[in-house]
Amino acid sequence: MHAERILEQEDNPFYTRDFLFENGTLFLFRRGSLDRKVAYENIVGVCLRKGSYLKRPGLALLFGFGFLALPVWILPSVGVNPIGLSFLLLIFKFFRSGLFVAAIGIYMIYNGLPVHTIVEIKTSDGSVFRCPISTLVRKRSVEPFVAFLQNELGPSRVQTRRL
Repeated sequence: MHAERILEQEDNPFYTRDFLFENGTLFLFRRGSLDRKVAYENIVGVCLRKGSYLKRPGLALLFGFGFLALPVWILPSVGVNPIGLSFLLLIFKFFRSGLFVAAIGIYMIYNGLPVHTIVEIKTSDGSVFRCPISTLVRKRSVEPFVAFLQNELGPSRVQTRRL
């Protein structure tokens, strides 16, 4: 099955831009193209939970807080004396000097926090894949997706936590 044909499977109820379960095979996508095929027999476990789909969420949080603190550190170097300014003027100078950097920090913190509903797929070769299932949450098809996984993989290999 070619990647182009797989990507046209949007009528499949459990199709997302990151994965597709079909015909006894899990298709994993990266940047819109087929990255890997995993047979159902090679899937050790599937866990639906709240989490971060990043490989290193702690690093994203660390950099996010660093980017968020950077404008506060930069304010004195651009000639802003926080003691002599009114509060509103200080807030204006803060946002003018570092809004973009602070926005990047907030985005990194959001991606690092375990607030996303994800599916974590463990394979027999030790690989772990984390994929967001926000499209399934929006379509309100998480429960049918869990039932489908339990039917296809068996109830012992499918877990749900903190949904």
